[in-house]
Amino acid sequence: MCEKLVGLGDVDLVGIEDTGEGTPLGVVIRSRKGRPTCETCWGPVWSKGYRTAVLVDLPAFGRPVRLRWRKRRSTCPNPDCAQKWFVEQVSTIGPPRALLTSRVARWATIGVGRRGRPVEEFAEELSVGGIRSKTRAAARVKHS
Repeated sequence: MCEKLVGLGDVDLVGIEDTGEGTPLGVVIRSRKGRPTCETCWGPVWSKGYRTAVLVDLPAFGRPVRLRWRKRRSTCPNPDCAQKWFVEQVSTIGPPRALLTSRVARWATIGVGRRGRPVEEFAEELSVGGIRSKTRAAARVKHS
């Protein structure tokens, strides 16, 4: 059911956070991936709980949405392994340290690049402030 409602495969819908009109709708998810293994030695890992990443997602029901992704944290018990701990990554949801979900990044890129919509329209629709100045600053750093 979650695939249809949220549009993301292999995730469980944990809950909805609605603090009222005028605020972003919170959609809490976690992945359905099997038990993780160490990214370095491929051995079994121990759970260290969850870390919640908040990502800007596509608007729904006329409101901005914040995807609250409960990422698994794990540690490798192998003393010879260089990987001490890691956090779950699922590129179809969003890349590491992202502020936007993968799908909203594609949606905005197509809207601005192919359709010529102003960046400010997306920022307003997604309820993201200061996006133009952040985008310009990122471009300056990237091309310096």
